[in-house]
Amino acid sequence: MTRVLLLNTRVPWPVDDGNSLRVLELARHRAPDIVCHLVCHPQRVEQADALRGEGIFDSLTVLPARDTRRDWRRLFRRSGRDYARRAFPQHFAQSQRILQELVDRQGIDVVVATLLRSEEYARPLVGPRKVVDQYDCATLALERELAIAPPRGWRERRRLHRRLARLREMESRLHETADLITAISPADVAALQRMNPRARVDLVPNGVRDDLLNRVPDHGRERRGVAFWGNLDFVVNQHAIEFFVERVWRPHLAEAGVEFVIIGRNPTDAVRELAASHERIRLAGYVEDLFGYLDQYPILVNTMVSGSGLKNKVIEAFATRRAVVTTTLGIESVDALHDVHCLVADDPPHIAAAVLELLDDPARRRRLTDAAHGLVAERYAWGAVGRSWSESLRNLGGVQLA
Repeated sequence: MTRVLLLNTRVPWPVDDGNSLRVLELARHRAPDIVCHLVCHPQRVEQADALRGEGIFDSLTVLPARDTRRDWRRLFRRSGRDYARRAFPQHFAQSQRILQELVDRQGIDVVVATLLRSEEYARPLVGPRKVVDQYDCATLALERELAIAPPRGWRERRRLHRRLARLREMESRLHETADLITAISPADVAALQRMNPRARVDLVPNGVRDDLLNRVPDHGRERRGVAFWGNLDFVVNQHAIEFFVERVWRPHLAEAGVEFVIIGRNPTDAVRELAASHERIRLAGYVEDLFGYLDQYPILVNTMVSGSGLKNKVIEAFATRRAVVTTTLGIESVDALHDVHCLVADDPPHIAAAVLELLDDPARRRRLTDAAHGLVAERYAWGAVGRSWSESLRNLGGVQLA
């Protein structure tokens, strides 16, 4: 039996983003000999009882809220990895007592801290081995954002480069806390390994649910259109949508009668303006039955030009037998091949040509989607990911000498 304490940045319920999906599905698909206790920072505390009712975790503890009324404490953000300890010393000490008592009472073997905020709280704990799941490398993501959208003005440039330096400093010291660092994609693993050359950094990808793998799409409802879905206030998705509309759709696909639907929560004003600019661009917003709605659109366009991590929408599209046209960056985290599982292009005219080819050739779409579905079933089902994760924790288990 391996006893795990999973320390997360917030209560991961409801499932409406990548953090919630990852935390819940890894825990749900853990091996039977893994006991998993969840501790969360107090965002979404009102959802804690609903999550307890799901029975995924052996226990759920929410840390106390901290007093943020003193705005001067924000100055401590410049201290990076010690922000909470320095800015909120009483709250940090109280949280440490709660965590250490839980570790001792439950006989915790392994603490898994998700992202940098949780790493700071896990660092002082005595006894268990420690894993930091820095699933999306923040340094890599910001470097790519700066490359694709350089800041305007010296103040913004200075702010972002200072932020980049803080992130690089924090991520390059993860080995001081972690017996194991995990990340979601090969690119994130490589970036974290470069910054922590002596650390063990393992790949733990996201997965897809069995119900998506077993779903039969309704091809009778298909329109001549393509879709993009995700959280629309996420800057990486905003860049992808803008690139597709302005560089691909307007010059190459609009006159061909191709519809473009944008699906997701929290659309920004910029996304709304793009959708309002043409009758064949639709902003669907949040859709309750996402994959039922997507039966109308046979192709996912994943024109990512910034960001890091594994793009859940790609493996979801593969699982539900939807063809994918993507940039190289959009598929880098998935072990998929061009013209076997999807079509890959980076030049706008070639992206548009790939879209039109697949819209006009259903037989080719089926060949791609059958191969992609098989790939996901074999390598990216949550059951397989959960077994691999459990094995890593099991092998890591064992109490350190104080």
